[in-house]
Amino acid sequence: MRLRPQRLMPVVRTAWKRILLVGRHLWQELDQGQLNLHAMSLSFTTLLSLAPLLAVSFSVLKAFGVQDVLLPFLLNVLEPLDTQGEEIASRIVGFVENIRVGVLGTIGLALLFYTVIALMQKVERAFNDVWRVREDRPLAQRFTHYLSVVIVGPVLLFAIISALTQFSGAAASLPIAGGLLTPLGHGLERLAPYLMLAGVCAFIYIYVPNTHVRLGPALIGAALAAVVWLFTGRLFADVVVKTGNYTAIYSAFAGLILFMLWLHLAWLILLLGASVSYALQNPQRVGRRLDGHSRSPTETVLRMVALIADDFAHAGPGWTAPALASRLDMRQDDILSLLERLHAMNILMPDTHKPPAWRPAAALEVIPLEKVIEVAEGATVLDEEGSAVSTIMRRMHACRAQALSGMSLRDLTRTPSPQSHNNHGDLRT
Repeated sequence: MRLRPQRLMPVVRTAWKRILLVGRHLWQELDQGQLNLHAMSLSFTTLLSLAPLLAVSFSVLKAFGVQDVLLPFLLNVLEPLDTQGEEIASRIVGFVENIRVGVLGTIGLALLFYTVIALMQKVERAFNDVWRVREDRPLAQRFTHYLSVVIVGPVLLFAIISALTQFSGAAASLPIAGGLLTPLGHGLERLAPYLMLAGVCAFIYIYVPNTHVRLGPALIGAALAAVVWLFTGRLFADVVVKTGNYTAIYSAFAGLILFMLWLHLAWLILLLGASVSYALQNPQRVGRRLDGHSRSPTETVLRMVALIADDFAHAGPGWTAPALASRLDMRQDDILSLLERLHAMNILMPDTHKPPAWRPAAALEVIPLEKVIEVAEGATVLDEEGSAVSTIMRRMHACRAQALSGMSLRDLTRTPSPQSHNNHGDLRT
């Protein structure tokens, strides 16, 4: 019994370090302001695209005969707006019901789907930025991916609501164990909004970003986002809506202003939950920036090229940008920027896979090491006239060119060429 606290101490320390790590990452994300900008952009885009999105979802629900679930779902989402939320939800449902998708024609139907896809694309780019992913999905994959979310999402949502409702009702009606399961059924009924919200958030975190998101970090981020959503909703209803200040100031526009404020907060909470998932899945990349890293750009490029060259020399599968970012403890967009510069100088080239694996653009012995260092340092502009700085820079370049003469990417591998080994020693990474 005395050993149990000692065994728990490492677990407590690890959990506390993770909490501090996530807190630091969230502070950095909020301090940079990028999440707030994404939330503002998404709230405005949602305001413009909400009716077309719900029209498509309503058509899918109507085909299954469960269109009545739309109004309760909107009332649940807009619950912090109190009576304003009920009015907005009724107006949205009435507007959606008046949309006849069948009579829109080809152009109208195309514009309807384009609006929905444009909203989903902006949502994906926002979550990709949270996950440090720069590459968008291909056009064909993007189209099928977005439509599957819009079409399958409402059906799954209705299935979750129906399952929770039926289980809570069945638990109370059982003749034998009903007395024991009735409290469980009532508790589950109270937790139903939270469980539904957490499930939707987890689905978004896993399915929307163009990268692999593990289930564990996604569920933790979704659970925290759901808790913050419910707490913020109650605070928003008590402090903002029920005080009546916005109604006195904006009069007839109060409902719209409150709706936009809640949209902004909702998107910000979703993005913060995604940031929690990112920090839990990539603890080694939290807070790491290329400009603030102790490693110089030249050393970073050499280490990256060494990994790719050594993998190529041993017929490996190749290094992708996410794998390099994880190995070098760097942001993926910084890695991609360096890879693109090396690709422009015909040093590296990507393959056709998604995400692409990077390999040398020629034989290892053909690519000089001096050229790699020049790319790492960037173009240096020297004056034609002999100033003191230009003279020193030319001498430095000449000394470096002489020291690296005859060296190639082969010298960055674990099996350097015999000639390089005899002339320059064994350069390993």
